[in-house]
Amino acid sequence: MNNHRLAYLVTAVVTCALAVTIAYTRREGNRLEEAPIAQGIDYDKVATPRPKAVAFEVYDEAEDERITLFGSEAYYQSVMFERDGHTLIVIDEEIDPLTDTFLESSHSYVTSFDLQLVEQRVPNEFYVVGKKGNGKFLIEKWQTPPSLGARTATREFTATPIGISAPQLPTVNLGVVGDVWVAPMDRGPRPQEIREVILDDLLIDGAIAARVDPDGRFMLILSQGGEFLYQLPFENNAVPTVICSSASIPDLASMGCIDSRQEVSAGRVYLMTSSGNFNDGVPHTNKRIALLDGDNDGVFDIEMVLSYEQYIAMDWQWVDQFNWQF
Repeated sequence: MNNHRLAYLVTAVVTCALAVTIAYTRREGNRLEEAPIAQGIDYDKVATPRPKAVAFEVYDEAEDERITLFGSEAYYQSVMFERDGHTLIVIDEEIDPLTDTFLESSHSYVTSFDLQLVEQRVPNEFYVVGKKGNGKFLIEKWQTPPSLGARTATREFTATPIGISAPQLPTVNLGVVGDVWVAPMDRGPRPQEIREVILDDLLIDGAIAARVDPDGRFMLILSQGGEFLYQLPFENNAVPTVICSSASIPDLASMGCIDSRQEVSAGRVYLMTSSGNFNDGVPHTNKRIALLDGDNDGVFDIEMVLSYEQYIAMDWQWVDQFNWQF
């Protein structure tokens, strides 16, 4: 099952965050296939689309505009925040294998800077893009370890610098902390999150969309208005690099989100489309912009602007990157 991210954002976070609220909600699951509800269920063979989201006790249902960053058959992780606000809510949705229901839990965190975007490499590893009072930007890496008994996901990677090829397919391993699943309301306290400033005092022209390299080497950020696409290496003293601009690729101004995928022959592909969460007023287009990195060294070999028909004709075969351990 492919991991389809429904939205992409980055998070900017500072050192003063508390998990101030935890809330739980139960709702019915909706399976595509009949399957026995018992321990040892094979989630790899059972598709579980989520029903319509329900409100949390920590926010108003009318303002429920969650952005799903991770999705699998039994586990989803989403975030909610207001742009330029200072509160980030992280929402976990996990299926109970005994009752076939999704259980939701949420934690809220506070920042001292204006939230702009939130992105993640894997669940519980967030990259927060923020704007400081001086108008400059920063990126923080947040690690929010799950409690014992919670579903989780890990993704191993080789920390190679940009310019050095990394393994083509860092697999996402899905499992349970401690191997035995526990309902959210029965778990112990969630460990304290860890925040680290990885880039500070960035001079960029805003941020409308972002994507973290699956191997943790850099972040791509599309500036406000789609004028520039930046690559921001996470190496010490690295400076942003402009990959392309709307002057050279006019369709960049109509893009609103960035996805990273793995193709059987082309290798790592970063795909931009016009859909997104923070591109209000941007004209919609069915075109795609693809950045190809065949040897996965973080250096883009080919830039392609594709109409919808051309994109379909490419017949790209996306690779399943999940290793189910439920």
